[in-house]
Amino acid sequence: MAKKLLGLPLAAVLSAIALAILVSACGSSSSDPSTSSTAGNGNSSSLGGPAGPASFIEAKNPNSKYAKFGKEASPAELNAASEVLAENLEAREAADFATQCATMSVAANEETAEVKNPSEARAKCAGALKKLATPLNETKPFRVNNFGGLLAAFRVKGNTGYALYHGLDKIDCVMPMFKEGSVWKVGSITTTEVP
Repeated sequence: MAKKLLGLPLAAVLSAIALAILVSACGSSSSDPSTSSTAGNGNSSSLGGPAGPASFIEAKNPNSKYAKFGKEASPAELNAASEVLAENLEAREAADFATQCATMSVAANEETAEVKNPSEARAKCAGALKKLATPLNETKPFRVNNFGGLLAAFRVKGNTGYALYHGLDKIDCVMPMFKEGSVWKVGSITTTEVP
């Protein structure tokens, strides 16, 4: 495998890696509108909360560590993180990469744009995401938003947090978050399935 990758252009290798990450990320490939809508039915359990971190802990599952991380955030922080994550995932689904980048942490912008300068990374992030997601029709199933709008748990320690939610597609997910100033930002372009 490594020998094959050496002969490929760097962009092709990075695109293949990004596609593999998107395939393993939370989301839904269903065309059922109920799995791709962020509306929910008003019931807090359909929106992903307030089940708390215990609903994400499963024996012998390494991803349970996110539900055990730090301490539970205040309701105000949980709501603020919910809003930012909702905006991020809605933008990702709509291929609104500028908005998606604006909701991401500086580190996530730098990693996405492959630039270690915050202002340059912000300027290049949307273009880098668009390149990773092209052709849009092929990546659409991996960009589907399965977040109902309210986190079930938000575990924080210092400026690091993990946003946990029960997806509309019945898949539990976690997204790393980072606090920049007084604002929580999304720490990755994809969520991780838990447990």
